[in-house]
Amino acid sequence: YTSHRKVVNTQQVAGLQFTSKPFDLPAGPLQLAGGVEYRRETTDVTPDPLQATGQLIYLTDAALSARFSVKEVFGEVLVPILADRPFAKELSLEGAVRYSDYSSIGGTTAWKVGGQWAPVRDGRFRVTRSRSVRAPNLSELYNPGASSNAFILDPCDSTRINLTTNRRANCAALGVAANYTDPFAGVAKTVITGGNPGLSAETSNSWTAGTVFTPGFIPGLAVSVDWWKIDLKGAINTVPLQRAVDNCVDAATISNPFCQLVRRRADGAITQVNVSPINVGSLNAEGIDFQANYRRAFGATEGRLALSGTYLIRNELQVVAGDPTTRDNNLGEVDNPRWRFNVAPGVTMGKFSLDWTVRFISATKVDSQATAEGRSDNNVSSRLYNDLYASVAVNDRFRLYGGVNNLFDVDPPFSAVTFQGTGRGALFDNIGRYLFVGVNTTF
Repeated sequence: YTSHRKVVNTQQVAGLQFTSKPFDLPAGPLQLAGGVEYRRETTDVTPDPLQATGQLIYLTDAALSARFSVKEVFGEVLVPILADRPFAKELSLEGAVRYSDYSSIGGTTAWKVGGQWAPVRDGRFRVTRSRSVRAPNLSELYNPGASSNAFILDPCDSTRINLTTNRRANCAALGVAANYTDPFAGVAKTVITGGNPGLSAETSNSWTAGTVFTPGFIPGLAVSVDWWKIDLKGAINTVPLQRAVDNCVDAATISNPFCQLVRRRADGAITQVNVSPINVGSLNAEGIDFQANYRRAFGATEGRLALSGTYLIRNELQVVAGDPTTRDNNLGEVDNPRWRFNVAPGVTMGKFSLDWTVRFISATKVDSQATAEGRSDNNVSSRLYNDLYASVAVNDRFRLYGGVNNLFDVDPPFSAVTFQGTGRGALFDNIGRYLFVGVNTTF
């Protein structure tokens, strides 16, 4: 049986914005912008009738009808300080602030300040300091939950209890007997996924700094490099199933958010795990983004080359603030590869255009902190994909196009989490070689 659910999301938006240049400064006009906005969002979920009534083994689902509204006011300013001066082709400052009042979580404030300095025409530097806020969405707050089943390794089992320092003491505190053997080893356990109405907004403090280089001696070339660092507090996060179970007994004590997610029988056996989102202590990430574009015309033919990518320096989750035993290093895992980049050469000859894109994802692990717990699939190999796209202008109104994604039919790397269309497997191509054709037209 294939179950189906109907999900209807709506958003209503009303707003008023203004822009103004009230007066001129020596380097140019002062620019202002501001406005107010009102949004109302709703979600209505109708579950599969058989699943809602529990007629599908291990699978249940429930209806959902939830909504929230938000009122906002915001303002922005751009202040030119210097222009066309020695070592100051441009120097400017900018700022912005936004206050939001949510019916679900109350008021929040976000802001940013930044500046740009172009000492010469060919290069500029930029820096931004900002505070951002994200309110939990309707699904994170009110999803009534659905049940499924999954295989879980019990960290209190006698074969795994000594793999970390705190496990034996914490398993005993949970009432699990010494030399315990999981009676459900190899048997799928119940997993509940749902919302958490107790969530609060997540906030982040971030820095970005970078440079843009457009050398006049190489026409058509533009290169940018940006460093970024983001520190989230109270990040809304769903911890992977096995890690949630492990963290319960690997923390300093059992007084941690993970143990509230794991249900055990009187004999210690795990019967259910809840993987609802929670506000974690902090989530810190740091990386470098780079991009280069080059265009060159050879008579009627234009060649181009684009390079873009990210080098991840840090991605670390600490669920309980001040407790390093709840720290999870996500760097180098499936959803956080250290290297990702695209290379895209292309050419246009008259009415014909051809583009080739090469996508690279570096080797990763399912769990970068996994101990010797029988994970034979922890290593996830790198992947290289090739895509082709071609188009031809039939006339001024019609353009035919076609292409092939994943030209060499590369499979996802073998792992329990990479053969998925969403979630941790979303980086990889789960379809295979994919051909398409179409037409663009204007009237």
